[in-house]
Amino acid sequence: MKLASYLQQAPHDLAQRGLTYYLEQRIRFFSEEKPGDWVALIGGMHDYNVEIRLEDDFLVETTCTCPYEDKWYCKHRIALVHAILEEQQRRKFAEENQVNQKMLSLPSFDQAARERIQQLGPEAMLEFIVRYGRFRPEFREDFLQW
Repeated sequence: MKLASYLQQAPHDLAQRGLTYYLEQRIRFFSEEKPGDWVALIGGMHDYNVEIRLEDDFLVETTCTCPYEDKWYCKHRIALVHAILEEQQRRKFAEENQVNQKMLSLPSFDQAARERIQQLGPEAMLEFIVRYGRFRPEFREDFLQW
């Protein structure tokens, strides 16, 4: 099934609990080990290992070490799918804007960044930094050392 359809076809109660896990940032680690192969460590009462394998954006295999007995669905898998979809959007945005970023000179980028930060305000900037740093260890380390 298409990854985007996965959440729509999930049982409602599991979909809600998986979304809650994602929003509560219970994903302790996640990574794309190789193209299409995603792994995660997701916390709850216990930590569970979750794996999702995609081929051409189709979900072809998924496993979780939790005791829930369903071949495709559990709240941990659903949380990971939310994280994958967010990462895919981030990558698409970065790819689409790569050319535009190269065209910006540093002074014009500095000015645009300052204006955007002023528009967002402190609470929105804090939310951005927390969300961005959650899955980007390099940024997190740079930010905490700065």
